[in-house]
Amino acid sequence: METLTLRRPSDFHVHFRRGQILVDVAPETSKVFGRATIEPNCVPEILTGPDWIAYRQEIQNVCGTNFEPLGTIKITDTTTPDMIDEAADCGIMVTKWYPKGVTTGADMTGITSFRRLYPVLKRIEERNMIASLHGERPGANMLQAEIAFLPTLERLAYDFPNLRIIMEHLSTAKAVEMVKSLPVNVAATITAHHLWLTMNDVFGALTLEQIENIDAVSVLYPHNFCKPVANSSTDRFALISAAASGNPKFFFGSDSAPHLLGMKTIQPRPKAGVFSAPIALPILAQVFSLVHLLERLEDFVSKFGAEFYGLPLNPGAIKLVREPWQVPLEQNGIGLWLGGRTINWRVA
Repeated sequence: METLTLRRPSDFHVHFRRGQILVDVAPETSKVFGRATIEPNCVPEILTGPDWIAYRQEIQNVCGTNFEPLGTIKITDTTTPDMIDEAADCGIMVTKWYPKGVTTGADMTGITSFRRLYPVLKRIEERNMIASLHGERPGANMLQAEIAFLPTLERLAYDFPNLRIIMEHLSTAKAVEMVKSLPVNVAATITAHHLWLTMNDVFGALTLEQIENIDAVSVLYPHNFCKPVANSSTDRFALISAAASGNPKFFFGSDSAPHLLGMKTIQPRPKAGVFSAPIALPILAQVFSLVHLLERLEDFVSKFGAEFYGLPLNPGAIKLVREPWQVPLEQNGIGLWLGGRTINWRVA
């Protein structure tokens, strides 16, 4: 039986929510990953340093002390430089930028202008924090929204040369090439599901023209629906190539985003996000083994992200076994990504 042992990995983008969902999903991350960047677009949202301190305690109550939750605050149009100082003093490393309307929680408090928030970005740069970007342009077609955002990414990279910027959950070949071309202050996360899915897994047999003009999303396979949406097979190949390239600009962030089954299947517009935490590492092992680069998985999940964050590598190890098993359809009322499918790797 083939096995793979990795230094304990990190997940630099995960959604835990709050309340009972946090209790149900957070252990799926903490039992595998040594640390994770916890997204702030929960209810109530994490907008200040004190908000994070309270949320961190909720997480530690569930996950214990052998897991390091990395704090984020959500940037809104009302965020000030003083709020950045307060967040930094509370131990927060990451600021999260959601353009208005592009994803969960961004309809009301998403940002409307990066330019107006340049004083905030300057303070983030001065405090050596990270600007983590959900890179989609509001109002753009869902398959082109990431590409339409790239000029903003490029401008920020050159206007703030000492600001560490992460372009989250890449979904297109053009975004991969942009990140490669920008200075060393710019990196990117890649999810397991963007290495696995294409638009056909989301939209079925619809033509590209039909997808681009779609008014409702009742035709989606909802458990594969995420933002940014999975794109073409060419884009998927570019993402796999980047993840397995050994380029330290690219590292793992699951974007595991749980929703109750009723919210994932509601029509005409199911919630965006896939709950991948229980299978993310096995899927990564399967993808890397398919391209015969399994030896590069540890750098992608355990090394490059920590180095970009300026953190020590996690102690300890995780063992994976090549052994087929079937993913459950749901867990505590939360739909599992690839539920019902057989995958070839599991965490020992």
